[in-house]
Amino acid sequence: GAHTAALRLELRALALAGRHADVPAIVDQLEKRKVYDRQQAELLRAVAHADALRDLAADAAGLRAYWHRLPEVERTHPRIAYAAARSYLVLGGDREAAEIAAKSLERHWDPQLVALYARCRLPDAKPQLELAERWLPRHSQDATLLDALGRLCEREQLWGKAQTYYEASLALDDGWRTRVALGEMLARLGRADAANAHLAAALKLAIAELEQGAARR
Repeated sequence: GAHTAALRLELRALALAGRHADVPAIVDQLEKRKVYDRQQAELLRAVAHADALRDLAADAAGLRAYWHRLPEVERTHPRIAYAAARSYLVLGGDREAAEIAAKSLERHWDPQLVALYARCRLPDAKPQLELAERWLPRHSQDATLLDALGRLCEREQLWGKAQTYYEASLALDDGWRTRVALGEMLARLGRADAANAHLAAALKLAIAELEQGAARR
């Protein structure tokens, strides 16, 4: 009992000190002592690994070493994969970030990872687009995926297809970010009236979102 209490204190101290990489080992011991069940321990480890990976966004060698030490089952956890992919993106590792996101999405669908996948800029966006389109039959009602497909099509200069995906996304979730993307694309294509309409709608939606956030605080 005394040792369990000491482990709890150590876990708290590590978290407060920002020593996230040391947390999973303590969680493992507490799980063995039945302090946490499997699901609780998995979440605590995922949070710790994600925090550690975010802290390595300015250390390419450290990020790569930490990532490759993780077992495959943890690499595909959405929270961990997102943190790793985001840090790789910050360091300019778009290819690595896209691969991490794609592998996780094959096992665990997560809209946040989908959006990040679309942010990865590879030399050739065509394979990236083709992979995202293979997800569509199972997730046709996911507004984030449709938005991501619009962005990837736009990168490939498939203007009509991009517009179709953007509009399908808006039909499911009228989000200001998608409105901005569609409006800016239409402006580049010289369709000023349609572009201005989408950008004006985006402004209203963004203001409403800010006001809702302020009201909750």
